[in-house]
Amino acid sequence: MKGQRITVVVAPLSAYADNTVLPPYAEAELATVTNPQAAAEKRAGYGLLRAMGVEVRECTRIDRGKPHHPACFFSVTHKAGTVAVAVGGQPLGLDIEPVDGVRQPARLLDRIGHPQETETDAALLWTRKEAVFKYSDAQTFCPSAIDTAAYSTVTRRVTVAGREYYLTLCADDLSDVRWIEE
Repeated sequence: MKGQRITVVVAPLSAYADNTVLPPYAEAELATVTNPQAAAEKRAGYGLLRAMGVEVRECTRIDRGKPHHPACFFSVTHKAGTVAVAVGGQPLGLDIEPVDGVRQPARLLDRIGHPQETETDAALLWTRKEAVFKYSDAQTFCPSAIDTAAYSTVTRRVTVAGREYYLTLCADDLSDVRWIEE
């Protein structure tokens, strides 16, 4: 699977909700998750990763807890009943957020904005921040310290089960990205 192509798949939670095959670290993490929706989304995310041909039982966590697989790079994200996965031959980060998912956008922009950024859509900026964080080697997530303009990102607006989402990918080479909506 090593190579520069990146494949991104987004799907409704229901498509992978019955997944029971997880990486060892995810099994331990799920034991502590008290929100049933979040637990279902995590399971479904790994189900989608598995459907993309990645042997999830070989996944481990390295460094600051960053997910790792010996044959590829990957990123899993989930929100509001939707899951998405990116798989490729280079470091990457992926995040998803409902377009209408931010309750107080002006307040959020004030909290997470970096002086070099001009984005005025809080949900879009949030997905960029999360994708860059997942891509990077940062130890802690401090959104206002992340200048998303300094990274290569691409955002797609996707519709899953009638709801619109921003789906943002961060990687060095975004010239060969395959987007699949299930």
